[in-house]
Amino acid sequence: MNSLTSNITMFFNNYLSNTVGYSENTIKSYRDTVVLLFLYAEEEHLIKRGKISIELFHKDTIVAFLEWLEIKRGASVSTRNQRLAALKSFSRYMSLNTVEYLDTFQAVLDIPPKKGPSKTVDYLTVEAITLLLKEPDASSYSGIRDLAILSLLYESGCRVQELIDLKYGDLSLNSPATISVTGKGNKTRIIPISNKVVSILNKYTAVYKISDSTEVLFTNKQAKPLTRSGISYILKKHSDSARIKNPQIFGMATVHPHVLRHSKAMHLLESGVNLIYIRDFLGHSTVITTEIYAKSNPEIKRKYLENAASNIEKFHRKQIPSQWNIEVNSGIVAGQIVRPINSAGCYIPGGRAAYPSSILMTVIPAKIAGVKKVVCVTPPQKDGKILDAILVAADIAGADEIYKVGGAQAIAALAYGTESIPSVEKIVGPGNIFVTAAKKLVYGQVDIEFPAGPSEVLILADNTANPEFLATDILAQAEHDPNASCFLVTDSKELAIKTDEFVKQLTEVAPRREIIEESLSKSGKIIITKTFEEAIHVTNEYAPEHLI
Repeated sequence: MNSLTSNITMFFNNYLSNTVGYSENTIKSYRDTVVLLFLYAEEEHLIKRGKISIELFHKDTIVAFLEWLEIKRGASVSTRNQRLAALKSFSRYMSLNTVEYLDTFQAVLDIPPKKGPSKTVDYLTVEAITLLLKEPDASSYSGIRDLAILSLLYESGCRVQELIDLKYGDLSLNSPATISVTGKGNKTRIIPISNKVVSILNKYTAVYKISDSTEVLFTNKQAKPLTRSGISYILKKHSDSARIKNPQIFGMATVHPHVLRHSKAMHLLESGVNLIYIRDFLGHSTVITTEIYAKSNPEIKRKYLENAASNIEKFHRKQIPSQWNIEVNSGIVAGQIVRPINSAGCYIPGGRAAYPSSILMTVIPAKIAGVKKVVCVTPPQKDGKILDAILVAADIAGADEIYKVGGAQAIAALAYGTESIPSVEKIVGPGNIFVTAAKKLVYGQVDIEFPAGPSEVLILADNTANPEFLATDILAQAEHDPNASCFLVTDSKELAIKTDEFVKQLTEVAPRREIIEESLSKSGKIIITKTFEEAIHVTNEYAPEHLI
């Protein structure tokens, strides 16, 4: 056995299960990826059976393999990226454990995931879930089992495999009732369940005479653990029956077991539950995964924007300067009169980045000040349209007009006016270096707020900070611009290492990965100090634009 095959064996038999603690299903998926890679190599005559060489892991070979997955095997972009993630995990392992192939595996780590169509989340309304759960006949032997399965699948938001793996000992049906679920990475989470589901489970376990803590909770007619296909069959049977009774309430959603998990997450969001709690409830490794639910519901997006607008308004109302006058001498009165300007132009980025928050943070202060006319300009997307989120934010903030134009020419239009765009008295809002240069050129013709440079953030943290939150704040700033500066200053080496790990993980799946990587490679730093007082001194010396 050569060193390469030996490392492959160690990767699967020890590293994935023992070192990083991946679940059995994840390891199986990774194993399938390597098997497919070997199959591709044989079809393309790159290797002979049993003859594995380093050439198989060259970047060009891996890229060609990924294309083969899509073209020859009909894999989706999502599946392609999952296979790439598996190969990157192996490449990361090899980079840490071998020296002779370092360049080869580092090149694989540089392969970007392929961009595919935006993910949408199928989910059922509360009404549809209610109708679905009425379908099983709880008075029949199989019906009470089906009701227990569907109720628990929705109530707990657990994955299908997590439900299949449940044993009677994982239930705690005394108040407060919970179930213990072991998910990806062999991580266990405790999930609360309602009294109604407790009642269903008590009836089910009594009917099926389940009392041993080691017994599998859900079985088929042969008393064997249910399979994924078995759960899918039960759900399809009852959802088809419910859809016939009320097809409108189910819409076009494809009902599969994961839809119940999606539905629970969406219903929690709609009830105002925080994303961080939902992340922990579902067992997601990062909140970025959980954010897909918020992005899939326009009403939730609007709710978040309205909440942000309310907070921004509260803050800026405190900034309104007051009018005053004093008699400085007998018969001589001096004072301050505050009057709003007549018009303001707000530049809203929409090229590399589109931030609805920019509308809220420029238009709302102008409206509070009493500016009579607030005009927004923003570059359109490739399809010639303005992002819906920007239009919604403009409506919430109270913008009077919005025009599809960006860059230096948008600044010129606001300063001098065109046949369709009115000139304004002051221009505000963030932009790239060309927008900033244009604002400096027109200063004097119109007022501007200030010539902003690249965005920067410095985070000051001690060992009590959450490293995932820190990594999220770093990426939120890094994605603004390739020239953005992002610093973490801490006296905790452990926190620094964990934050760095989260930054790498989150960057891997970030939609604006290329910009983040360029920004962090230029001006991304984690500074470890001997004491927290020293960390405060570093922060004061740097004096960042944004301090967290």
